[in-house]
Amino acid sequence: MNLRDDRAKKIIFELVKQVDILIENFRAGVMSRLGLSYEVISRTNPKIIYASVSGFGQKGPYKLRPAFDMIAQGMEAR
Repeated sequence: MNLRDDRAKKIIFELVKQVDILIENFRAGVMSRLGLSYEVISRTNPKIIYASVSGFGQKGPYKLRPAFDMIAQGMEAR
């Protein structure tokens, strides 16, 4: 789904009413910019478990970097 499309967002909010867990793996801040932050989603389903998974985390110097398997493998271990 194109999460920038209002029709897709309507579907997401209908699904959120029926599920226990929402998992997203965008870069930090993307879901907020799309209007799908935990604060917004939890108004529809206060019991939702909202998991944000990203390659470089939600904080720190690399938080805005996209992460794919090949990128992670190519990073120098520190």
